[in-house]
Formats: sequence, structure tokens, C-alpha cells
Amino acid sequence: MDAQMPPNNLSFETPTIQPSAPIPVDAKQALARKIGVYFNGLRAEFDFMPLRDLILYAYGVKPTQLKGPEWLADRRYDIAATMPAGSSKDDAPLMLQALLEDRFELVVHRENKKQQVMALVIAKVGTKLVDSASVLPPATGEHLSSTTTPQSAPRMDLSIST
Repeated sequence: MDAQMPPNNLSFETPTIQPSAPIPVDAKQALARKIGVYFNGLRAEFDFMPLRDLILYAYGVKPTQLKGPEWLADRRYDIAATMPAGSSKDDAPLMLQALLEDRFELVVHRENKKQQVMALVIAKVGTKLVDSASVLPPATGEHLSSTTTPQSAPRMDLSIST
């Protein structure tokens, strides 16, 4: 993981943490529900976010890099906090790390792990990709319908190395 440890002096001022209320059944109220991360000046809000997403945001990791209990994705919280003067929204992940470690008693275990990846590479015979402008007829203002068929594109041969 490429996460940073928060400095001791970088933390939210007067944070409030509450379990999120369920999304209302009424469609208008449900659409009005704020979900996600919002900044307004020095005010930071994390609304209706699962604990898992708060951790992903705070530590800047991908979902595949986080291992934890299933309930991390189920429990949602609303967090509202004031950032200290002179800070910016770029500092919010570090402040959220400090908040999670303090209020939720989050303990992070970091490990380097080898994982398989796939690479898309050009085949030994080269690429057979062609510019789309040379494949499609010039635009005439007509649209394709279910009764017309587009000109067939050339076949692509790809090689994937693991």
C-alpha cells in the first residue's frame, strides 16, 4: 500500500460522527439525500458513506487492497467536521485517517503482496488497428437503424501476457 501516516497535528476540529439514517422511501426525499464527500470552505462532510469507503478515501487505496470484515460495507456514517485554518481539501484524507484511528480505533496493518496483473501488448505480427476515419463512411447526417448494418470493422488480434 502507498498510504501515508497522518502527522499528529493534522486533524479535524470538532468532528461529529453519526450513523446514517436509512434512505427515505419517498422518491423526492431519496433523490435529495446527499451521498459522498463534500467540501464547503473549511467544512468537510462525508455523507451516507460505508466505513469501507471512508477507509478507501482516507488511505488512498483500491477496494482490492483492503481486507476486513463484511460489515465494513454495511455500516454507513455521516461525518461533519471543520478543517483547521490553512488546510485544504487535499489534507482531508490525512485528517480522516487520524479521525478513524481515534474515534473508530482503526488499526491498519500494511503489507506488500504480489498479485497477478495482465498487460495488453502488441502481438508479434504487429497491430492491425486502423484509424476509425478510414473504416467508417463519411457522416451524411443519417443514423443507423435496426434495418441498416454498419460497415464491418477489421478483426483485431491481441496477445495478453500474464
